[in-house]
Amino acid sequence: MISVGTWLRTIRGAAPRQILGRPSYRLRRRLLPNLLDRETLGLEIAARRAAPAPPPPLAADALAALADGRLLLVGYEAPLPTEPPFEPGHPDPLYRYSFHELGWLYAALAAASPPLRARLGAWLAAYLDRPPGKRSVYWDPYPLGSRILFSRAMIDAGLVSPGQLAPAFARWAAVLAGLTETHLGANHLLRNRAAFAVAAATLDSPAARLVRRSAGRALVKEAARQFAGDGMHEERAPGYHSHALWDLLSALSAMAPHPPCRPSVAALAAIVRRALAALAVVTHADGRPAAFGDTAPASAIAAGELLAWAAGLGCAPAPVPEERSGNWRRRTLARSGYSALDGGELAVYLNGGPFGALHQPGHAHCDLFGFELDLAGARFLVDPGVHDYHDPTWRELSRTSREHATPSIEGRDQAEIWSRFRCGWRPRIRRADWQRVAGGWRFAGEADAFGPASPIRLARTIEFSGPTVSVRDQLDPPQPFSVALTFADETDVTIVDRVGFARRAGHELRLDGGVTGEVELELAHLSHRFGQRAPVHRLRVFSRRGEALSWSISLNR
Repeated sequence: MISVGTWLRTIRGAAPRQILGRPSYRLRRRLLPNLLDRETLGLEIAARRAAPAPPPPLAADALAALADGRLLLVGYEAPLPTEPPFEPGHPDPLYRYSFHELGWLYAALAAASPPLRARLGAWLAAYLDRPPGKRSVYWDPYPLGSRILFSRAMIDAGLVSPGQLAPAFARWAAVLAGLTETHLGANHLLRNRAAFAVAAATLDSPAARLVRRSAGRALVKEAARQFAGDGMHEERAPGYHSHALWDLLSALSAMAPHPPCRPSVAALAAIVRRALAALAVVTHADGRPAAFGDTAPASAIAAGELLAWAAGLGCAPAPVPEERSGNWRRRTLARSGYSALDGGELAVYLNGGPFGALHQPGHAHCDLFGFELDLAGARFLVDPGVHDYHDPTWRELSRTSREHATPSIEGRDQAEIWSRFRCGWRPRIRRADWQRVAGGWRFAGEADAFGPASPIRLARTIEFSGPTVSVRDQLDPPQPFSVALTFADETDVTIVDRVGFARRAGHELRLDGGVTGEVELELAHLSHRFGQRAPVHRLRVFSRRGEALSWSISLNR
């Protein structure tokens, strides 16, 4: 059982609307789908306005499975339900959510052969005709909002008929209007707001025209609150930043043609420009985001697709100041703490900011001052990412300190994690500074971590100079700790005379544990596509006696 103290520490940052919103949400969730059970609303969908963004990624194996009547989502597979009540045959909650969001259908229709597209079109007609029962997650606000956004995208892309979707679309919007997730906030509430703004801009009726202005204003207000001044989404998970940006672009595209929405469109465009700039700082050379927090990079939308869509809407990224010292260029998001450093062959992505959002810690990991490293434009030293939300073993493991490139203590975590999506006490950052040094940069970070009882001061200094990244870690009071360095798939990792070597594609890195560090080889896992695990190697650097640990990663020529 979780202690009362931990629970109070978990909700101390929550707004009153979050605390009061939960019981009212349960009542609304029970009543609204029933009240609108027989209401068709009789609305029409306005003509197509603009081209949408490309659909979310759909792997070739998922498309092949769909051709055989099987649906592969979030790493799980089940038969595609073809008869009412259209409930998927897999128990995983995220699978069921993903099914009812219809993002997979958007991607499949865009990529399918004509015969498969015809089959999926017939399936959609049956699905719309007989919606699942009121207890189904079909009626939960997040799938409702997602379904609205993806349906609008399918209409804009000419993949489905507006008339076919109109009755269901109007009903989804009406239910969503009363089910906004104020009790959760963050990305859930943002998607609710974006979807309702899109619905109001899409439906062609007096009621929709009446609420267009207010829906746009509500979205802008929420977006302004959730995106920091440096453009980063408040949850500080790069993958969720990409999703939130997709939501904003969806709304911007739908709202732009309507004169009453122009003030909201202008305000939203300014937020989008900052968000695009932040996205660039947390995006690797492969176009996918860094794997910090709950991010599975291969399951995220490619940055290039978001940039291209934004450009078509007249939005270019705001400039991010870039500073150079030696052969290293640095861009830093001052509020969120993310930095990208480019030293030529080496590139580093550093997480130097706070531990998630105080009022919504759901997607935070214990990766304080952790980093990823690219070599010759390819991921080399990586964050393991996130495998699952509902498998308790893998979910807990993915959030622990020992999985990340950060100091970890056996049996303790940097934060007080107590459930799949909750944590109480969080690390307190005392210092996160940059300064120029000969040939490059030095980052100095200090934080109180491993609390709440008797927190430990964690100090990490990272120096970027030439082809070397030098790290010094120290805990106060001193005690044994280790740092995990996970390598990308197909990397050959060995230890020779207490020095680690990692080789891939003709490139090699050298890991030196210094005078006090001991280096060991471990097996690990990589979850860069949601629901999938790849076995990889990891080097762990130990400070057995709690001494300061000075270790380095260098390009081995």
